[in-house]
Amino acid sequence: MEPVSDEMSAFIFRMWRREWGDEGWSHAPRMLIRLSEADRVLPARLSWTTRDGVRSTLGFAPDMASCYGHRQDGDGRVLELMGELADWDAPGGEVAHGYEFATETTEIDAGPTDPGNSTGRLRILIDDGDRTELATAEWSTESGDTSSITLVSRDVGDLVAGVTASAEHRAAGEVAANLLRASDEKWFAPRRRATLEFRMTAPTTVDQYVLTSANDAPDRDPSAWTLRGSLDGQRWHTLDIRSDRSFTDRHQSRTYRIAEPVPYTHYRLDITGNHGSPDLQLRDVRFLADDGFAGFRRPAGLAPLTYRGTVAARASAVAPQSGDPKAPRPDQPSAQADVAATAFSEYIAPSAARSATVPLKAAEVHQQKLTNEQMRVELTPMVAAEFRPMMQAQVSRAVPAREALQTRQVAAHEVGPDTSRWQYGGSWLPLGGSLSMQSLTSPSGRFTALHSPYEPSFAVRDNSTRERVWISDSPGSHLLCLGPDGDLVGWDHHGNHMWSTGTAWLGVQRLELRDSGELALVDTEGETVWSTGIPDVPADAESRPVPRGARLRRGESLCGQSLTSDDGSTVLFHDGRVVRIIMNGQTSHWDVFPDTENALTLDDDGFLRMRDANGTVLQQISGPGVELVVERGGAELLDENGALVWASSPRAHRPAPIREPALAQDDTLTAWFTTLLGDAYAVSVARDTTPEEALGKLGVTPGLGTWTELRRYRDAMNPAGGAIVAALAVGSHVLLMTDDPHLRTKAPAAWVATVRQSGCDLAEFTVQQDGEVVTEIREFPRRRRGTRIPEVATALHELVHDLHRHTLLFRTAGIVPDAVALSGELLGGVLQPKARSTSTTEPLLVIEGWESMTPLVIRTDFTDDDAWNRLLEQMRTPWIDNDPVDPHPVTDPRLAGATTEQVLREVCDALPQPETPGAIFIADAITMREPELPLLAVTTEWDGLPFEEEDEEFITQFRLVPDAAIEISTNLDLANMDFEDFAEEGVYERMT
Repeated sequence: MEPVSDEMSAFIFRMWRREWGDEGWSHAPRMLIRLSEADRVLPARLSWTTRDGVRSTLGFAPDMASCYGHRQDGDGRVLELMGELADWDAPGGEVAHGYEFATETTEIDAGPTDPGNSTGRLRILIDDGDRTELATAEWSTESGDTSSITLVSRDVGDLVAGVTASAEHRAAGEVAANLLRASDEKWFAPRRRATLEFRMTAPTTVDQYVLTSANDAPDRDPSAWTLRGSLDGQRWHTLDIRSDRSFTDRHQSRTYRIAEPVPYTHYRLDITGNHGSPDLQLRDVRFLADDGFAGFRRPAGLAPLTYRGTVAARASAVAPQSGDPKAPRPDQPSAQADVAATAFSEYIAPSAARSATVPLKAAEVHQQKLTNEQMRVELTPMVAAEFRPMMQAQVSRAVPAREALQTRQVAAHEVGPDTSRWQYGGSWLPLGGSLSMQSLTSPSGRFTALHSPYEPSFAVRDNSTRERVWISDSPGSHLLCLGPDGDLVGWDHHGNHMWSTGTAWLGVQRLELRDSGELALVDTEGETVWSTGIPDVPADAESRPVPRGARLRRGESLCGQSLTSDDGSTVLFHDGRVVRIIMNGQTSHWDVFPDTENALTLDDDGFLRMRDANGTVLQQISGPGVELVVERGGAELLDENGALVWASSPRAHRPAPIREPALAQDDTLTAWFTTLLGDAYAVSVARDTTPEEALGKLGVTPGLGTWTELRRYRDAMNPAGGAIVAALAVGSHVLLMTDDPHLRTKAPAAWVATVRQSGCDLAEFTVQQDGEVVTEIREFPRRRRGTRIPEVATALHELVHDLHRHTLLFRTAGIVPDAVALSGELLGGVLQPKARSTSTTEPLLVIEGWESMTPLVIRTDFTDDDAWNRLLEQMRTPWIDNDPVDPHPVTDPRLAGATTEQVLREVCDALPQPETPGAIFIADAITMREPELPLLAVTTEWDGLPFEEEDEEFITQFRLVPDAAIEISTNLDLANMDFEDFAEEGVYERMT
């Protein structure tokens, strides 16, 4: 390689690394290095440490063509490093950020008042792709000159006037103000997402910020957030985005650098994810400003000199947001622009000469290269593949064609709007789309991204080699959903948030898999917001024909992909070995588990076979046919006339077809509204009205804003809280949403259908007509009323699972919600909370120490203590093993002679869901006087009210012998059996 010209702005190295003892090298992030004092420095040796305790050292060839070194992580792990200087014909440009200091030196024995000798400017850039704050640096040259510095930061906490939080735990004193105090007290928020806004006494440039974990519960630690700045508290500029962050210890502080610091009077930390808890917490938040450095210089053969630096400027090629009238603009030079013009911020641009580039200052670059609109597109925040934020400044560099890029600006033709119709198994997933044992395949068919219930839960496979080229390190999930807010979230079977990309409200419009093997979230401009990077794979590999949608045709094979029925309900899943057909909400009815890697192929002769990697037939399923089609409830092999050749399940056993237009699956709809509204909410459809009219009847004074903007308005303007209510027109009807599932107001229209989701409880569905509830479907307590109303009955007939209440709502109402519309502006406002009752009445019945699966027996007859004691003894009879079982007796004399309904209500009040047992056992007068001591079992699914004419009745109670109580309570609390399974004529006896 030719020697590098000193005119070059920065050295860019392709890097590789390997762990100590390994033989093979793997790609590492590129390295950018620039050192200049009075003259440009070509280091022979460079060492540096970060705030996280990582130590790295590199030695360089005399011509800077290569380097070799080592790195020791904070946990002691040692890596070898190797690099070679990159070529200079990479497309695009790069803004490289570092430090610039005004420096001086003095003699070691000089007095404290002796003036130092100015030595000009030190410009230093060491960027190894880790984005961790630099702490120290030391370098030496071929001539023997040595320099060493330690960076110094200043805490600007004294400039913070105050902090407000969107949520906090005031009753426990765990409030946002604790974040600014020098104590172990923490801030706690009973939400998975929250906003912290810090007000400064004057415009303040913050270069770094520090988050400190709280004392307990690591699952409450923030994992994803966005830091923003503002001059007026209204218009916000994104400063830093992080995701997949974690703390390794309690009370641990982590420092994060802001790539483009600008003076602001307000800083806002939007926390968008944590490690699985429904709550958030932090001990403190601190803001730091660069202050300079302390160190020494030792010219070759001479004594060392003290070496000090003060901050001259910080590289900043990003202007404040153009919407801020007080912000300097590239076309209006200001003091801030003048500083930027002299700052060390090199723009590496392509040049006609391959060997060198001409460095330009930041202000000059933006005036020459970018219009305001172009600047806005270039500075779209990006979040990196490993759930870490990608740098805001766009980096283009000479790298191997298939190197995994941590930061890049994608050419417009790669990510331009795709006007083709979206289909299952295609190359992209729209806003609101989801994957559950489903796949995306790149346009050419070369790569497939598959979501799986097995490890790995999400990965990209090269179909030419059948090797995985990217594997997510996120925990397993039941569903991946690209929510209306643009965050790709993994959900478990119970609707719990498992992980996310941390891209909420960043303008994401879709997830796409490219022919380069890169999986990316992109915005409306086609800019990448989050990316897995480009894998290192052969460029000339031959692609295999890959099926998409619902059909496998002759000559095609399924290996690590899925097919999905047109209505989205049924999936034929193949992960490279396991083949399953599963319907949303039901278990698989066709499973094949060969012992080896395989493919499901429809061969040219029309026979459906399973073949191993060598092409050997493992199983011939059926044939001949021309295509395998996944339909609602099963897969069918059809001949050229459409006649059935083979089916995975009989057509008679499948659920009924559904109406068009298609509706998202129920778990996807649940994910949409949980993402937007939180874990507890209500969603309604009001027919034949307008958003303005519906909100007016609810008493809401409306304004326009996205859901997150409405929430911020509520949190800022209504410290006492209140319910957010928002409306969206869907045809002639209105979709209403609120984050208060218990909100009860005047009906907003003559016909209203509603789903209420209260935390972990199962959703409740109701239909109101002219102010009267005509349909009510709920589980705890159980009630099924008005299910014969034609529109409700039709919708119930189309359900895959009875608990799919969101599907029931929209099928009954006859509308299809749109995720894109939900992500946009809504008409909404805040309902003030009603005054709470000051009554401190406690539940009349107190039940302490009861444990699940233990029979709960309540005595209502106190006439025969001997019978009561014999009853308890019989209930202790061992079951399954030889250990006696102690029931949990309740003997409150106040319940003497109480009715079954009264006992049921008091038990459910004393042990509310989810602590309520599946059944209670009442020892009443009949129990005490009969020789068998027959207990009365009562299901807690009953609300104690009589059934009405429109209600579907169910068994609410039956008698049993005492020793059967443990069998019933255990199976009900484990959800192994239903209450009705034990009810029979006469007195139930224990199974033998």
